[in-house]
Amino acid sequence: MTSPITVSQKRNSKKSIFLKVLLGLLAAFIIVYLLLLFVFIPERDTHPFFTHYDEPLIIAHQGGYHLAPSSSIAAFDKAVEIGTHVLEYDLHITKDGYLALIHDPTVDRTTNGTGEVASMTLEEVQALDAGYSFQDLNGEHSYRDQSVYIPDVREMFERYSDKLHMIEIKDTNPYDRMDEIITTLWNLVEEFNMQDKVLIAAFDSFILDRVTELTNGQAATGGGKKETTNFVITHKFFLQPFYFPKVDSFQLPLAQAGFDLTDKKLIRGAERLNQQVHYWTINDKDVMLKLLEKGAHGIITDRPDLLHEAIEEYKANN
Repeated sequence: MTSPITVSQKRNSKKSIFLKVLLGLLAAFIIVYLLLLFVFIPERDTHPFFTHYDEPLIIAHQGGYHLAPSSSIAAFDKAVEIGTHVLEYDLHITKDGYLALIHDPTVDRTTNGTGEVASMTLEEVQALDAGYSFQDLNGEHSYRDQSVYIPDVREMFERYSDKLHMIEIKDTNPYDRMDEIITTLWNLVEEFNMQDKVLIAAFDSFILDRVTELTNGQAATGGGKKETTNFVITHKFFLQPFYFPKVDSFQLPLAQAGFDLTDKKLIRGAERLNQQVHYWTINDKDVMLKLLEKGAHGIITDRPDLLHEAIEEYKANN
């Protein structure tokens, strides 16, 4: 005669089935994880922008903001003379549709004028003294009343067509003119045949999505805040297989929200996906050397002269 199944046996049987299902799901997850990690790598093709140099990029922030007025021809000329690889600058659109090189949405901080860039014509913007507020390393206003003005993108491409350009579209531009800004910029890129020499960056992922759409995916891009967060979190918590790249590079601070963003795992993770990591805004030579040792692909700096020295020193010792 068969003994009846007790309540305890039923519970143990259910636990056994649950455990088997759980182990099966875990095994399936591990298999998928390993396949994604070692087989199905969601890499991007290396954009031609990154093929011009085989050494860490010297990226002159606003042309080298500690050496000459922000995003001025004087700053960019000095950066080129130093040996800078990439000229970095920000854009704001003027009332008459020109793309002016200025970090702020107003002219107040860097010139002798006041007002919003979007409410002024390019002629009005360029009539201001863009060297008025600048102080050099000695604390002198050495560029005041020296005919320093705010250039626009067309002039930049005319003057520096042989250099790489990192252009940030500021989210302080009027959002109802964002498509106009992107289209105007890309039309200039195509006019001067600069498709492989321009990287477009933005903190706002919406702007980057529009850049990708309006340029048919041709533009090299630098990660927005959302994309950067996804990249950092997935790599910090060993979830790399679940990160699918949408940009070609990241411009990172040294640390954020308690995370060290300079560790080699992040840099190697980007390389694995054919992306680059650039750090901002680094003006200390010792920090520059540490980043070079860790494999940083580029450094954004107000002191391109110091970074040039650091790279030469690093190459001499390695």
